[in-house]
Amino acid sequence: MRSIKVGFVGGGWMARAHARAIASINVLGMVDAKLELASIVTRDPSKVEALASSIGFAKGVDSLEEIVDDDEIEIVAVLSPTLDHFDTVSALMESGKTLLVEKPLTTDYATSMELANLLHRGDGSDISQIGAVGYNYRFVPAVALMRSLVKEGAIGRVRQFRGRYDQSYALDRERRKGWRFDDFSGGSSVGDYSHVIDLAHLFVGDFEISYAQLWSLADGDDSLRRISAAQGSEDAFFAIGNSANQVVTLAGGRIHNGRDNFLEIEVEGEKGTLIWNLEEMNKVKIYQSDLFGTYSVNSDGFREVLVSDGDHPFMAKWWGSGHTLGWADTFVHEWSELTQSHITGDATFPTLATFEEAAVVQRSVDAIRNLA
Repeated sequence: MRSIKVGFVGGGWMARAHARAIASINVLGMVDAKLELASIVTRDPSKVEALASSIGFAKGVDSLEEIVDDDEIEIVAVLSPTLDHFDTVSALMESGKTLLVEKPLTTDYATSMELANLLHRGDGSDISQIGAVGYNYRFVPAVALMRSLVKEGAIGRVRQFRGRYDQSYALDRERRKGWRFDDFSGGSSVGDYSHVIDLAHLFVGDFEISYAQLWSLADGDDSLRRISAAQGSEDAFFAIGNSANQVVTLAGGRIHNGRDNFLEIEVEGEKGTLIWNLEEMNKVKIYQSDLFGTYSVNSDGFREVLVSDGDHPFMAKWWGSGHTLGWADTFVHEWSELTQSHITGDATFPTLATFEEAAVVQRSVDAIRNLA
């Protein structure tokens, strides 16, 4: 079996999530290759060897250049803070390695598009390279099932998308530190919760942001104050978008009491509605108006589908029917698709976000922050 060496740029808990995914792929035989954790580099060289050993890497290295120059490394995951992405990805592109970049791609639309254009240079010097962005909620089997149902016309033409992504950790003032609270470093809540914006584009397609608000936790008390992007990194946002025949409503933030990690999407069409939320990530609620109304007693309403069967998206190589998956397993699906694309050389992904798609998400991120 072919062996493919992998490098990581960045540590922290995301490195552990991705390393676990690679280990699962090898154990379950999800692709026709063995992935080897070769080299990892982090911002703190004094801790890199310990991290490398604890998550299964052959070694920790002192610089990005060591990964760029290592011809045996074929795939690299960029897991560092968003501010570092542009320079890191640009350097790795010159080596021709397959790339998986954690979301968001960069801190703004212009630099995201610049990276997208670099994958296919217009001057004839195209790089033969595969690049993807890690919007991992695309890989929840229930979300993928919703996408299939929409494509098959199960709810008719989509008319509305409503999405919210709420957490509460920033209510603890001791945790209000680091790059996620530094606007210069790409720490805005709109960018942090851009997963919900990506899912909106996945189900609706292209749309424009027409209205937005940003909110922040006031210093000294627990009140909220409305701010502009020029005033710093916001804690919460609300936005409305639209295309010619569709409406998109988006909200998110890190200061919502009682919500540790609540992502919910609702896709409404002419003939029905689909609902999913992360707290019940293996279930989809489905309403199809043309299936009801045939009984003497009104039985209209949603039905619930447990997404765990072998013919459901991504489930064939897991366990038996009824054995549900968790958040970390989305990275297993992500890496499986990326590795298969790397083996075949096909940059047209069934599920992964391309650099171009990630740039479109970043365009919406920028628009929300600029309109507020």
